[in-house]
Amino acid sequence: SVTYGSGLKTISTSAFKNCTSLRELYFKGEVPTSVQANSFSGVPSDAFVVRYNGKTTWSTVWQGFIVYICDILTAVDNTTYFKDETGIFYTVLSAEDKKAIVGKKISTTAEDPENATNTGYAGTGDITIADFVDINGEMYMVSGLDRFAFFNGKITSITLGRFIGYGMDEDLPGIWDCTFRQCSELKNVSVSTENKVYYSANGVLYKYDETLTDTPTLLMLYPMAKEGASFTIPN
Repeated sequence: SVTYGSGLKTISTSAFKNCTSLRELYFKGEVPTSVQANSFSGVPSDAFVVRYNGKTTWSTVWQGFIVYICDILTAVDNTTYFKDETGIFYTVLSAEDKKAIVGKKISTTAEDPENATNTGYAGTGDITIADFVDINGEMYMVSGLDRFAFFNGKITSITLGRFIGYGMDEDLPGIWDCTFRQCSELKNVSVSTENKVYYSANGVLYKYDETLTDTPTLLMLYPMAKEGASFTIPN
């Protein structure tokens, strides 16, 4: 990976030519005003760019690479949690692997979920989970949603990024069966088309499971407030 500071203006000729192991380019400033010939010639096509939220000169694709957004988080006093400007909580999953997950523990135990209080995200409406977050100046990939992350929440729609589920397993999944428990106003779940673990169809969340040979898809979540009197489970 390569990280560029906020003052970068020019990337010189053949700067990263034939860097076949380069996969991630992080930009803390606006888009460079000059990219000279063959700067990224030979860099794999599946490499990607990460830019900070609020930087307005970026498009969704740059130099042929997909561009993802990084949200800057602020620390929550005396806890291990951080939150973005909309109030979504995150915590570090692995400092070594630079992974973070969404969520904050509920105030009572899971044995009494009907009376539990969601101490995490308290907002309403439509929300988007970032692909990357900045924690103390370091960029972390957002790879999962923790248990009860939106328990008893009032969100109506959620959009999940490319990396939800990436590098996770059955002991620590990208999404738990209780992540959206009692989200009575949730109508729609969307997933980045770049995500290789989860996808959505007509607002319903599915997971691709290669261990199931006959039906390699799991229905993960049918939103509680989804409109319609009937639903047909696809083959």
